[in-house]
Amino acid sequence: NNLVSHLQSKYNTNATSRSILTKEVKLDLPRNKPQNLMLDINDLIPVSTGIYRINANVTNSRWTSSSALVTITDLAITNKTERNGTLVWVTSLRTGEPVEGVEVKAITYNNQILSSEVTDSNGLARLKYADDNPDGGMWVITAQKGDDITYLKPGENEWVIDIFIKAAGLLLRIMK
Repeated sequence: NNLVSHLQSKYNTNATSRSILTKEVKLDLPRNKPQNLMLDINDLIPVSTGIYRINANVTNSRWTSSSALVTITDLAITNKTERNGTLVWVTSLRTGEPVEGVEVKAITYNNQILSSEVTDSNGLARLKYADDNPDGGMWVITAQKGDDITYLKPGENEWVIDIFIKAAGLLLRIMK
């Protein structure tokens, strides 16, 4: 699996991926005026689930481009970091119900698997690993069932909630 390398950088992905489609879209837009353009990815991506990098390049300038990593999935990951591991809950985006039988992995930045478990009937899996692992800490969590795969980078999706109790009342500070 080359997911870790794709999450690390949008550059040099040709060595670890393959192109599934190249399509030129002719645009008739006014010059020097910002425009929003929406493309239906159902016409671009031939399968129902997966993780894809979509690159958009201007045909008359090699320096003007943009890219996005797009995940098409029914799996949602929620995690709670614990001492020596993390608790992972996998649910269906369609139904909101827990998903049983999902292989969940904690992976380091250098693509080493710290722990792997399968979710139970409540969609839960407890990934146990040493906090001082020589390959580094958990960098990404993946969840896969059949052809459906998704990921969560916990450090980028973290809410920190600090509660300060003051004499006059309660102050709630939420940071993202």
